[in-house]
Amino acid sequence: MSKEKAWVFDHECFPNLFSCTLEDRESDEVKVFMICREVNDIKEFVNFIMSSECKFMVGFNNSKYDDIITNYLVTNVKRLSRLSSDEITDKLFMLSKEIIDCQRGNNSIWNNSKLKKLMYTKNYIPIDLMTLMAFDKNFVSLKQACIAMRWHRIQDLPKPFDEQVQREEVEGILDYNLNDVKATKKLCIIVSQEIKIRFDIGALYNVQVLSKSRSGLGDTLMIKLWEQETRQKYAEFKGIKTERSIIHLKDCISDKVKFKSPQLQDLLSKIKDTTWYTGDKVKFSVILNESKYDILLGGLHSNNKPMVVEATDEYSLKDFDFDSYYPRLMTTLDIYPEHLSKKFLVLFDRIITQRLAAKANGEKTVANALKIVINACYGKLNFDYGWIKDTKASYSVTLNGQLYLLMLIEQLEEVGITIFYANTDGATAKVPKGKENLFYSICKEFQDYVGIGISYAEYEKCIIRDVNNYSILDKDGDIKEKGVFLRDTNTVKTFLRPNYSCAYDKPIISIALYEYFVNKVSIKETIENHEDIYDFCMAQKIGKQFQAETHCLSKDKLELVITPSQKTNRYYVSKTQSKFYKKHKEKDSLHDLCAGYNVELLNDYIDQNISDYKVNYQYYITSAQKIIDIMEPRQLELF
Repeated sequence: MSKEKAWVFDHECFPNLFSCTLEDRESDEVKVFMICREVNDIKEFVNFIMSSECKFMVGFNNSKYDDIITNYLVTNVKRLSRLSSDEITDKLFMLSKEIIDCQRGNNSIWNNSKLKKLMYTKNYIPIDLMTLMAFDKNFVSLKQACIAMRWHRIQDLPKPFDEQVQREEVEGILDYNLNDVKATKKLCIIVSQEIKIRFDIGALYNVQVLSKSRSGLGDTLMIKLWEQETRQKYAEFKGIKTERSIIHLKDCISDKVKFKSPQLQDLLSKIKDTTWYTGDKVKFSVILNESKYDILLGGLHSNNKPMVVEATDEYSLKDFDFDSYYPRLMTTLDIYPEHLSKKFLVLFDRIITQRLAAKANGEKTVANALKIVINACYGKLNFDYGWIKDTKASYSVTLNGQLYLLMLIEQLEEVGITIFYANTDGATAKVPKGKENLFYSICKEFQDYVGIGISYAEYEKCIIRDVNNYSILDKDGDIKEKGVFLRDTNTVKTFLRPNYSCAYDKPIISIALYEYFVNKVSIKETIENHEDIYDFCMAQKIGKQFQAETHCLSKDKLELVITPSQKTNRYYVSKTQSKFYKKHKEKDSLHDLCAGYNVELLNDYIDQNISDYKVNYQYYITSAQKIIDIMEPRQLELF
């Protein structure tokens, strides 16, 4: 984060109350501005926003809400100052409602000329953590992010935004507002390295990318570089793309793709005989020795039974990955968007060369920036609204990538080196002792044949349920985890993992699985001795058509007590008598959110001994054991 002053902020807007709470990014200094019948801070608020003290403003979804309201106040302060507090809050509420209605109706704010104009801040530099972390793409709310980062208090808005706030309710609204600001501040600290990357890149390339996701950042830089390359403005090429309604897949496949085995030759023939039409979901499968492979228009995946594979005295576990696979396929096979000509490929190849040189010279900012550009470019080939779009180019990359990988797998299998896992740009092999040099020799020869480098790793143990759920321990003790095996013990890793979705689901299971498979500790021992209640928690966000509620018996057990709950909830399975339901508002039907088990809500963290939570350990033991039961009985069937 820049050394200049940065404020984390959040607005709340009701028909008769507007509040803005801010907290300094580097200290505990808090500022609160209000407009209501008793208080009118409009001039003080605008003066603060326009002061030199307010350089950066950090929020969550602020670019599509808070910034709009702030800009409206700044732009219209003279006119609004002549109105009563009630008139000001009424106008702010109508603006707020227009923004919310626009978002709820799936109508882009960009299509609303008034709101679009107010999105551009002039008095401060905004940083929107929601768009920066691409949470908007995954529909992740601040409350869900709070659960993922183990925030002590999960609280929905205390009352509907379109209801009048009573005088005695104001303190509760401000308290809620402050909680959101402090949670946003913690998120800001967690992702500070991501923010720094954007500061550095923005300064180096003179672009405003502080609220851009990595994909958006890559797109912005590529536009800048293409403008410089062609001396065109973005407006001149942003609407140009190559649209295709039909693609003959044989036209996508390189002449370098050749197979020896009948099943792979047959696969290649089937692919070449296939014609793709808009909307088609193309999938092919092939079995090669002990593994099945699925070939999709996105990437290759092995599709095997769950397994636990360990290095032994008879064989080692060696992994190989093609370096910058998809970008390198574009340059080695002359793949580029047809409408941009080969000039695009010349620029792209230069970017890759510059990135490698920057990395070698220790120029981290340049290397990071160009890596983001390179990784973003392939994805944009199949992006409907992008200027790089050419579906044929996209499929040419993925099909050749998968077929190349199968070629190398075939060559290794032919000499007795068994591949047991493959995914997109690489695979993992059981290499018999004495064949290590042969393994590297085959890979080196293939690397030279396709013109793409290969990197290697050696593993100690591979615990693989499927392509999206695994735990892999390498020779140095480092571990790669995904899916049910991804331990939620590192908050930074939680937020920066590529497939982040903010789904928070009893992290104790992945912890217990790790201890069981890696350290040989029983599931029961790990779970019953674990003392962090957050690791037993789950999260649930219910739809607008439902009401969340807990059911429990009164102390004398003579009466059922029903307590309404908020939309977003954190809870754990307990030995208490409380049940958690969502009730359909129209059908009046109940749905048990943890079928067959009692639960306790933990929206407000209580600092107490783990035994006082009355956790139902057996539920978690059973859940973990189900995963083990899927894997262990089957591993003997594989090898």
